[in-house]
Amino acid sequence: MATVSSRMDRHEELVNAKDAVGNTSAEYSMLMHGINTCAAPLVHQIVRQNPQLVHQKGWHSQTPLHKASLGGDWTIIYLLLEAGADPNMCNDFDETPLHYVCRRGIASNVHLMLQHNADIQLTDKQGRSVVHHAAQSGSVCVLHYLNSVHNLSLQAMDNNLQTPLHIVCQMGHLEALKYLTKNQRSDVFQKDVDGNTVLHLTAKEGFSHISWILLNVGDCSLLHMKNKQNMTPLDLVLENPKKKSDHKQLVSLLSYMSSKKSNQKPPSPLFIWWLQLLQPCLVYTSMLVIAHMTGDQYQGAVAIFALLYFLFLLRKHSHRMNHVCKWPNPVYAGMFSAGLLYSIFTYFLILLPNTRDYIFLHCLSPFLTTLLLYLYWKMLRTDPGTIRYSLSKDGTNCPYTLKDLCVPPLKVEIFCEECEIVRSPRVKHCRLCVTCFQNMDHHCLFLLKCVAKNNHTLFVWFLICCAASLSFFLLTALLYCVNVYKDFTVLETVVILIRSNIWILTLSTMDLFSLAWILTLIRFQFIIVSQGNTTYFQKSDSVLTSTEKLLNIAYFLQGKQPFASDPFAA
Repeated sequence: MATVSSRMDRHEELVNAKDAVGNTSAEYSMLMHGINTCAAPLVHQIVRQNPQLVHQKGWHSQTPLHKASLGGDWTIIYLLLEAGADPNMCNDFDETPLHYVCRRGIASNVHLMLQHNADIQLTDKQGRSVVHHAAQSGSVCVLHYLNSVHNLSLQAMDNNLQTPLHIVCQMGHLEALKYLTKNQRSDVFQKDVDGNTVLHLTAKEGFSHISWILLNVGDCSLLHMKNKQNMTPLDLVLENPKKKSDHKQLVSLLSYMSSKKSNQKPPSPLFIWWLQLLQPCLVYTSMLVIAHMTGDQYQGAVAIFALLYFLFLLRKHSHRMNHVCKWPNPVYAGMFSAGLLYSIFTYFLILLPNTRDYIFLHCLSPFLTTLLLYLYWKMLRTDPGTIRYSLSKDGTNCPYTLKDLCVPPLKVEIFCEECEIVRSPRVKHCRLCVTCFQNMDHHCLFLLKCVAKNNHTLFVWFLICCAASLSFFLLTALLYCVNVYKDFTVLETVVILIRSNIWILTLSTMDLFSLAWILTLIRFQFIIVSQGNTTYFQKSDSVLTSTEKLLNIAYFLQGKQPFASDPFAA
């Protein structure tokens, strides 16, 4: 009981306690609670009743504005600034709310703070400027805002001689690294107070892809530069006890490049890229050769083993190559092109000559194949709808800038950090193509290309042509079996195909699954285009009638704008 009573007395003492300017701890605690929970109405009420609270300091001399700056809520920061909060008030580390806002990485909050007379030139006790704090968050928007709007140098050094690039590399912020190394914005050869270059820092942290980028921006001389401990980046990797998933890749990369001349850059992995592109074709060709060499008894076993082996290889693949360059993976495009070429080769050299009685196949097949190859070539050559310039303001040719987006109700999110442009509402950036596209639908791994405004209709026609071609192949394969194995039952025919004609059987099986998948894809595409949407920009609700949807599909296939607009469309 005595303990409970003492706690209650202590609580009452804290509530009634007043600071140097007469504010009760309860008021201050309630204000901080409102900031922590982003309760803007509560914060507005408290600062309106007692504006002096915005000057009260807490732990490490931090003001409510410091706390709100880390929270990132624009409205609360605005309320505190309007109540008289000082954006230049320093804490025990000489960090101002502007430093915290930059560290939080929201450009609109930085702009708001600067509108209320925040000093952009102030540094903390470590000599770090607002650019250094922005680098800690890895926010490209804030870095670009500070550089393009306020002309702040991106090569500024703190007391440890570290530039923003040093901080970005140490934290592993990939997008910020790409921004800082673009157009020679930063010096990759700059050493800090310990003699470390940015490559030393990435090597120590085990960032293989970032190290690859730095070597391409600089050259192999980075690998021969030693810090004050007389260690190269490779030495730091080898002694690093924290082994990350790509540690072996990093050791292999740095070891190989250390033997090169100082002015050399990492070689392009084009050979590996082509090898992965041709891998499906090589695996299937090897299967056919081995099956033929083993005779009629073991062709089925060879085919099953080859299929399992290919599925095992495919399991290790993702949308990017398993290489430090992280290029888009071409293995899926290799699967499609190999299947296409093998199907055409088999169709015209084996299947069609054994179905001479069916004239319509001989008349339509060359036309359909030519159309398919033409659409395939057209898909690979057509620009999907690249956007290279910022959205223009209404009624003018003046483009929007990042500064414009920092003023509500506009959103900073529509600024593309990689292309450095302001995107229109239906523009999406593809990280694999490294480009912004109008009316983005999706990135097709089987074509190594995006499907967007300029080639969306072409893509659907290509799918329809693929479905028709696969249907012709399967029909012809069936007629081939009827003609060649007419003296056998269905079961006996299947056994014969497994034992001695695995080529036809495997291709027919793969084409059957491909046809089912393509028909599903065509159905999905018709659903979204009937509503005037794309795969990326789509909504589940629609008020269009069935007739309007059918007309939208018809107009889409003609390359026209939708017949009827859906108010629920993205």
